[in-house]
Amino acid sequence: MNKAPSFIRVFLLVFLSMLLCSNMALIFYNSSLTAEKSTSLTLGIVTSVYEKAEKKNEEKEQKKEQVTKQTIKENNNNTNPLTPEQIKEQEEKQKAEQAKKEKNRTNKIAKYNSRFRNFSHVAEFMSMGFLSALLLCVIFLKMNRKYMIFAGLFCFSYAISDEIHQLFVDGRSFQISDILLDTSGSAAGVLLGFAFFTIIRKIFVVKN
Repeated sequence: MNKAPSFIRVFLLVFLSMLLCSNMALIFYNSSLTAEKSTSLTLGIVTSVYEKAEKKNEEKEQKKEQVTKQTIKENNNNTNPLTPEQIKEQEEKQKAEQAKKEKNRTNKIAKYNSRFRNFSHVAEFMSMGFLSALLLCVIFLKMNRKYMIFAGLFCFSYAISDEIHQLFVDGRSFQISDILLDTSGSAAGVLLGFAFFTIIRKIFVVKN
């Protein structure tokens, strides 16, 4: 690894630095969104994915409803048609079932949205930890526990500053739970970064 051409090292330093800065800028931007905009953004993504996943089930349900409506119509045309009270009762039952489905859909989307937001926290800081660790490895061309600690502290400090920043954003607040998610994500990212560097270094050394 030490024999790598200097221009490749410079390229990697610049490239990784740009990725890291972009990553941090993205985190800052997401934290700058008001609570309403942030929730609307993630809710829109989750709802879109959920609706696509449930599209087939909804098509099946629609077919069942069509069969039910057809049955009611046929029964009503029989020699013993349904009374107005029976028809009203069936319609009310269908409305109650539809309302129940809609409530269940809303609850599921809210639950998935909460999970998605937590996942976003972990993913953002995992990539930050990964890039920070990799950048340090390229700078010093070696792996050291001190660098791992430094990368972790850097990400942890940014996580705290990110939460402090949210105190000045409408509807946002300082959340200890978010810091824990960010820290766990960055720790995993740092480990992955050093593992990746180790693998690449071994491959490079074997080839050379």
